[in-house]
Amino acid sequence: MTSHGPFPEDDLTPVSQQAAHWWVVLHDESCTAEDREAFAAWVKRAPDRVEAFLRQSILSKALKTSDIRWPDVSAAELVRQARSTSAEVIPAFPLARVAQPRRPIFRWSTRMLMSASLATVFLVVLAVWVLIVPSRYETDLGEQRSVLLDDGSIIMLNTSSQIEVKYTKERRFVRLVRGEALFEVARDVARPFDVAVGGALVRAVGTQFNIDLRADRATVTVVEGRVKVMPEDANAQGRAAGTNDPSAEPLTEMIVAAQRVIVTTSGVGEPEQIEDLAPVTAWTQRQLVFENRPLAEVAAEFNRYNHRRIIIESNALQTQQVTGVFQANDPASFLAFISGIPGVRIRANDAGDHIVYLNSAALIETGTQEDTN
Repeated sequence: MTSHGPFPEDDLTPVSQQAAHWWVVLHDESCTAEDREAFAAWVKRAPDRVEAFLRQSILSKALKTSDIRWPDVSAAELVRQARSTSAEVIPAFPLARVAQPRRPIFRWSTRMLMSASLATVFLVVLAVWVLIVPSRYETDLGEQRSVLLDDGSIIMLNTSSQIEVKYTKERRFVRLVRGEALFEVARDVARPFDVAVGGALVRAVGTQFNIDLRADRATVTVVEGRVKVMPEDANAQGRAAGTNDPSAEPLTEMIVAAQRVIVTTSGVGEPEQIEDLAPVTAWTQRQLVFENRPLAEVAAEFNRYNHRRIIIESNALQTQQVTGVFQANDPASFLAFISGIPGVRIRANDAGDHIVYLNSAALIETGTQEDTN
């Protein structure tokens, strides 16, 4: 639950103020699934709460526009108009006679009934939005952020990444839409923690693992504990077999700490042992660690974090092996490093990108035929 907290059931706060409170809660970054469930419980108790929340939504959007024209009417007149449009209350006993008070009888007009019907439709749509639509978290180019989930699990998002999170009582579900993320999962044997990525489903109970999603593959690396990797439609396959038991779902691979698997359109590869996990999580410290990596791959990695790209123009240089540790947001140090390679030249294009190429003398010396512009 967020620090805002719900209104108590016996609170006499006007419904408009309650609606404003819930508007703030639902639009707060720390809004949890428990908050959304509490809001759904609050809003469904009366149609006037739906109307109040809808009015708050309209008001919030109106306040953000520069084209708004405020009515040239006094506050007293606005109050009078509001009172004149409220529901008519008819006393249930004569004014001249003293008796036990009874509940007032409300006369519902056609307009009010239509409003109630519309409010019901809105309530259904709102319930779908609150309880079904997943929460979305993302980062821009060069940005990193940490997301704390309701159960205490932590997801660290790398640059240009996006995830969708949906928690229910039976399951914790995350979809890695793009980019890279490090998952530190809180243990809960009753609710599996599933991450959908590249056609595969990574299932963990309490563990730490990294997923790096690229255009042609996803790399799943276990840092601590172990995870199961199965087809994303494993649940559907289990139901087709006549069971909903998670243990009956088709298991593709079990990978443990210091292992990784590559997921492609062809399926899940065999587990590979990793000697050093430091390079896998180095990005959380904004570090890039390379060991005998082609220069073209190293440049592509820097381009994930910086607006000014590094373009290796020479085919001979693209396969040059590089080993080193660099700061992801400091491409200048990397350019200074590769400028020490004999024959390497660096220039800027009109977009401000760094073009890395070999001069003509170096090409002749190596016997390479290339167009250096």
